[in-house]
Amino acid sequence: MANYSSYRESDKPLTAESLATSFGYMTVEEVRMLKYAVGLIEPGTTTKIVNVGAGAGTSSLAIREASLWALLYSIDISPGGPLGGFDGETNAFKQAFLHPTHHPIQMLGDSGEIAANWQSGPVDMVFIDDGHHYDDISRDIKSWWPILKTGGIIAFHDYGAAVWPDVAMAVDELVINASVLCQVHTFKAFRKLGE
Repeated sequence: MANYSSYRESDKPLTAESLATSFGYMTVEEVRMLKYAVGLIEPGTTTKIVNVGAGAGTSSLAIREASLWALLYSIDISPGGPLGGFDGETNAFKQAFLHPTHHPIQMLGDSGEIAANWQSGPVDMVFIDDGHHYDDISRDIKSWWPILKTGGIIAFHDYGAAVWPDVAMAVDELVINASVLCQVHTFKAFRKLGE
Protein backbone atom coordinates (compact mmCIF):
# COMPACT_ATOMS: atom_id res chain seq x y z
CA MET A 1 0.00 0.00 0.00
CA ALA A 2 1.27 3.44 -0.90
CA ASN A 3 2.47 5.78 1.83
CA TYR A 4 0.55 8.92 0.95
CA SER A 5 2.05 10.92 3.78
CA SER A 6 5.26 11.25 1.78
CA TYR A 7 3.31 12.95 -1.02
CA ARG A 8 1.69 15.62 1.10
CA GLU A 9 2.99 19.14 1.54
CA SER A 10 3.04 19.87 5.30
CA ASP A 11 -0.51 19.57 6.62
CA LYS A 12 -2.29 20.43 3.39
CA PRO A 13 -4.91 17.91 2.30
CA LEU A 14 -4.16 15.60 -0.59
CA THR A 15 -5.88 16.60 -3.86
CA ALA A 16 -6.58 14.66 -7.03
CA GLU A 17 -4.04 16.86 -8.82
CA SER A 18 -1.28 16.17 -6.28
CA LEU A 19 -2.11 12.46 -6.38
CA ALA A 20 -1.91 12.51 -10.19
CA THR A 21 1.48 14.19 -9.97
CA SER A 22 2.74 11.65 -7.43
CA PHE A 23 1.49 8.45 -9.03
CA GLY A 24 1.25 9.35 -12.71
CA TYR A 25 -1.82 7.18 -13.38
CA MET A 26 -3.57 10.25 -14.76
CA THR A 27 -2.13 13.60 -15.79
CA VAL A 28 -3.16 16.78 -13.99
CA GLU A 29 -4.90 17.90 -17.20
CA GLU A 30 -6.87 14.63 -17.30
CA VAL A 31 -7.91 15.08 -13.67
CA ARG A 32 -9.12 18.60 -14.45
CA MET A 33 -11.02 17.37 -17.51
CA LEU A 34 -12.68 14.64 -15.42
CA LYS A 35 -13.79 17.32 -12.96
CA TYR A 36 -15.08 19.41 -15.88
CA ALA A 37 -17.08 16.41 -17.18
CA VAL A 38 -18.60 15.85 -13.74
CA GLY A 39 -19.65 19.51 -13.78
CA LEU A 40 -21.59 18.86 -17.01
CA ILE A 41 -23.93 16.34 -15.38
CA GLU A 42 -27.49 17.51 -15.76
CA PRO A 43 -28.91 18.38 -12.33
CA GLY A 44 -31.25 15.84 -10.81
CA THR A 45 -32.64 14.85 -7.45
CA THR A 46 -29.81 12.43 -6.71
CA THR A 47 -26.70 12.31 -8.85
CA LYS A 48 -25.16 8.83 -9.15
CA ILE A 49 -21.64 8.35 -10.47
CA VAL A 50 -19.88 5.02 -10.99
CA ASN A 51 -16.08 4.89 -11.03
CA VAL A 52 -14.79 1.60 -12.44
CA GLY A 53 -11.19 1.06 -11.31
CA ALA A 54 -10.07 2.45 -7.95
CA GLY A 55 -6.36 2.69 -8.80
CA ALA A 56 -4.62 5.00 -6.35
CA GLY A 57 -7.88 6.88 -5.74
CA THR A 58 -7.14 9.69 -8.20
CA SER A 59 -10.33 9.45 -10.26
CA SER A 60 -12.66 8.98 -7.29
CA LEU A 61 -11.03 11.88 -5.50
CA ALA A 62 -11.38 14.08 -8.60
CA ILE A 63 -15.07 13.15 -8.90
CA ARG A 64 -15.64 13.87 -5.24
CA GLU A 65 -13.87 17.23 -5.46
CA ALA A 66 -16.14 18.15 -8.38
CA SER A 67 -19.34 16.94 -6.70
CA LEU A 68 -19.40 16.67 -2.94
CA TRP A 69 -22.97 15.39 -2.71
CA ALA A 70 -23.23 12.87 -5.55
CA LEU A 71 -23.63 9.21 -4.67
CA LEU A 72 -20.22 7.90 -5.71
CA TYR A 73 -19.80 4.18 -6.30
CA SER A 74 -16.30 2.79 -6.80
CA ILE A 75 -15.83 -0.66 -8.30
CA ASP A 76 -12.63 -2.69 -8.27
CA ILE A 77 -11.62 -6.34 -8.30
CA SER A 78 -8.84 -5.70 -5.79
CA PRO A 79 -8.99 -4.75 -2.13
CA GLY A 80 -5.44 -3.42 -2.59
CA GLY A 81 -2.14 -4.15 -4.27
CA PRO A 82 0.78 -2.63 -6.16
CA LEU A 83 -1.46 -1.30 -8.97
CA GLY A 84 -4.05 0.10 -6.61
CA GLY A 85 -7.39 -0.90 -5.23
CA PHE A 86 -9.61 0.02 -2.34
CA ASP A 87 -6.84 0.30 0.25
CA GLY A 88 -5.15 3.02 -1.79
CA GLU A 89 -8.42 4.78 -2.56
CA THR A 90 -9.48 4.77 1.11
CA ASN A 91 -6.08 6.07 2.16
CA ALA A 92 -6.27 8.83 -0.46
CA PHE A 93 -9.63 9.98 0.90
CA LYS A 94 -8.28 9.99 4.45
CA GLN A 95 -5.25 12.04 3.34
CA ALA A 96 -7.64 14.43 1.60
CA PHE A 97 -9.20 14.99 5.04
CA LEU A 98 -12.63 14.06 3.71
CA HIS A 99 -15.24 12.92 6.21
CA PRO A 100 -16.08 9.19 5.84
CA THR A 101 -19.59 10.13 4.67
CA HIS A 102 -17.95 11.58 1.55
CA HIS A 103 -15.92 8.44 0.80
CA PRO A 104 -17.12 6.36 -2.16
CA ILE A 105 -19.37 3.35 -1.73
CA GLN A 106 -16.86 0.62 -2.54
CA MET A 107 -18.08 -2.46 -4.39
CA LEU A 108 -15.54 -5.28 -4.60
CA GLY A 109 -15.94 -7.51 -7.62
CA ASP A 110 -16.12 -7.75 -11.38
CA SER A 111 -17.59 -4.63 -12.99
CA GLY A 112 -19.77 -6.58 -15.42
CA GLU A 113 -21.20 -8.77 -12.67
CA ILE A 114 -21.91 -5.76 -10.46
CA ALA A 115 -23.69 -4.05 -13.37
CA ALA A 116 -25.73 -7.20 -14.06
CA ASN A 117 -26.96 -7.15 -10.45
CA TRP A 118 -27.31 -3.34 -10.17
CA GLN A 119 -30.35 -2.35 -8.10
CA SER A 120 -29.71 1.38 -7.61
CA GLY A 121 -31.42 2.70 -10.74
CA PRO A 122 -30.04 4.72 -13.65
CA VAL A 123 -26.71 6.48 -13.22
CA ASP A 124 -25.64 9.93 -14.37
CA MET A 125 -22.02 9.10 -15.14
CA VAL A 126 -19.72 6.12 -15.57
CA PHE A 127 -15.94 6.54 -15.62
CA ILE A 128 -14.07 3.45 -16.85
CA ASP A 129 -10.40 2.87 -16.09
CA ASP A 130 -9.92 -0.77 -15.21
CA GLY A 131 -9.13 -3.70 -17.52
CA HIS A 132 -7.46 -2.40 -20.68
CA HIS A 133 -7.89 -5.35 -23.02
CA TYR A 134 -10.64 -5.37 -25.63
CA ASP A 135 -12.79 -7.95 -23.83
CA ASP A 136 -12.59 -5.98 -20.55
CA ILE A 137 -13.49 -2.62 -22.10
CA SER A 138 -16.24 -3.99 -24.32
CA ARG A 139 -17.79 -5.83 -21.37
CA ASP A 140 -17.72 -2.67 -19.25
CA ILE A 141 -19.37 -0.64 -22.00
CA LYS A 142 -22.03 -3.26 -22.75
CA SER A 143 -22.73 -3.71 -19.02
CA TRP A 144 -23.01 -0.06 -18.00
CA TRP A 145 -24.46 1.53 -21.15
CA PRO A 146 -28.05 0.34 -20.45
CA ILE A 147 -27.79 1.64 -16.85
CA LEU A 148 -26.49 5.06 -17.95
CA LYS A 149 -29.44 7.43 -18.30
CA THR A 150 -30.09 9.30 -21.52
CA GLY A 151 -28.09 12.51 -21.31
CA GLY A 152 -25.63 10.82 -18.95
CA ILE A 153 -21.88 10.83 -19.38
CA ILE A 154 -19.57 7.90 -20.05
CA ALA A 155 -15.86 8.63 -19.85
CA PHE A 156 -12.69 6.62 -20.35
CA HIS A 157 -9.07 6.81 -19.38
CA ASP A 158 -6.23 5.52 -21.60
CA TYR A 159 -8.21 6.18 -24.79
CA GLY A 160 -5.60 6.47 -27.54
CA ALA A 161 -2.71 5.39 -25.30
CA ALA A 162 -0.13 3.61 -27.44
CA VAL A 163 0.31 0.86 -24.85
CA TRP A 164 -3.46 0.21 -24.64
CA PRO A 165 -4.82 0.27 -28.23
CA ASP A 166 -7.78 -1.93 -27.28
CA VAL A 167 -9.36 0.89 -25.26
CA ALA A 168 -9.90 3.14 -28.30
CA MET A 169 -10.86 0.16 -30.46
CA ALA A 170 -13.65 -0.91 -28.09
CA VAL A 171 -14.85 2.64 -27.42
CA ASP A 172 -14.95 3.54 -31.13
CA GLU A 173 -16.86 0.37 -31.91
CA LEU A 174 -19.38 0.36 -29.06
CA VAL A 175 -20.05 3.95 -27.98
CA ILE A 176 -22.22 4.78 -30.98
CA ASN A 177 -25.25 6.77 -29.86
CA ALA A 178 -23.28 9.51 -28.13
CA SER A 179 -21.64 12.86 -28.72
CA VAL A 180 -18.09 13.69 -27.68
CA LEU A 181 -18.09 16.10 -24.74
CA CYS A 182 -14.40 16.62 -24.10
CA GLN A 183 -10.99 15.06 -24.52
CA VAL A 184 -7.48 15.72 -23.26
CA HIS A 185 -4.48 13.39 -23.49
CA THR A 186 -5.98 9.91 -22.96
CA PHE A 187 -9.19 11.05 -21.22
CA LYS A 188 -12.31 11.11 -23.39
CA ALA A 189 -15.94 11.69 -22.37
CA PHE A 190 -19.21 11.26 -24.25
CA ARG A 191 -22.84 12.23 -23.59
CA LYS A 192 -25.38 9.46 -24.24
CA LEU A 193 -28.01 10.55 -26.75
CA GLY A 194 -31.64 9.43 -26.89
CA GLU A 195 -32.32 5.98 -28.28
